[in-house]
Amino acid sequence: MVVSNNVRNRNLDSIIAARVTTTGKNVHLDTVVSLSAADPLVGFVLCDDLVPLYREELSHLMGALSPDTMRRVSAGLRVALP
Repeated sequence: MVVSNNVRNRNLDSIIAARVTTTGKNVHLDTVVSLSAADPLVGFVLCDDLVPLYREELSHLMGALSPDTMRRVSAGLRVALP
């Protein structure tokens, strides 16, 4: 999931992304956000597992997360990056 802002994304060759996984092993952590039925993906966003991705590594847009999920991801990022 892309977490870097649009200005950065437009001006640099890479984006910052949080990994999405289907493994709910650490779902009890405040930095792991469960995706809901309103989201285009199934699984969990790992707000404490950020990676740079270059444009050539990106395939296609999977869709936008629901506003509620985005609020929970924002909270998870605040825990991971105080």
